[in-house]
Amino acid sequence: MTTILPALCRGCVHVDRTPIGKPATWVPNRCAAYPDGIPMEILFGHDHHEPRGDEVDGLTFEEVDTDEGRRAFEAWEALHG
Repeated sequence: MTTILPALCRGCVHVDRTPIGKPATWVPNRCAAYPDGIPMEILFGHDHHEPRGDEVDGLTFEEVDTDEGRRAFEAWEALHG
């Protein structure tokens, strides 16, 4: 069985949603706060509502206003909230 941890990033307005591969999917790996790559600690559950000090311009999580964004945040919050 494979377990996929919901990244807070999937529900964030700052994440790069550029599709990769075929079929077109996207994986949260870059965002405005981390253009060179989101740190693994954040991808695997770290709460990024507050600045850590290593992000560009102090950008932190900001929920995207879509159904997918809300579901992603709710999934993250259920595990980490």
